[in-house]
Amino acid sequence: MIQPQGKELDLLTVILPDNDGSLYGDQKQICETGLGLVSHCCLTKHVFRISKQYLANVGLYINGKVGGKDTVLVDALSRRIPLVSNRPTIVFGADVTHPHPGEDSSPSIAVVVATQDWLEVTKYAGLVCSS
Repeated sequence: MIQPQGKELDLLTVILPDNDGSLYGDQKQICETGLGLVSHCCLTKHVFRISKQYLANVGLYINGKVGGKDTVLVDALSRRIPLVSNRPTIVFGADVTHPHPGEDSSPSIAVVVATQDWLEVTKYAGLVCSS
C-alpha cells in the first residue's frame, strides 16, 4: 500500500496531528519493526509554520537515520587520536535515565552504544533497555 508504482521506499515521513504517544508508537512499530522501513515523524503545527531552522533540524535527523554523518572528527580523519588511530578500536558509551522522584509509572532507561565505523568514530550501534 505504501509502495508507489512498484518502487521500494527508503524513508517514510509521517505528519502527525499532535503529540499523542500511542499514534507515534504504533507508526514506529509498524514502519521500523514490521516493514523494516526508516521513518521520520513531524508535527502538523511545525510543518505549517516551517522555518529554515526547522528544515535544517529535520535534515539532520533524516541524514542520520539513512546512514549519513553529521560530523566527523578532523583528528580521526588525519589519524591523530592516540590508540584509536593505530589499530581497530571499539569505543563504548553508556547512560541511564531515571524517572522523576515520585513518578512510578516510568521505568529507568539504560542505553549502551558502541562505535561501528573505526576510524572516524562517528556512527554508533545502540541497545536500549527499560527496567
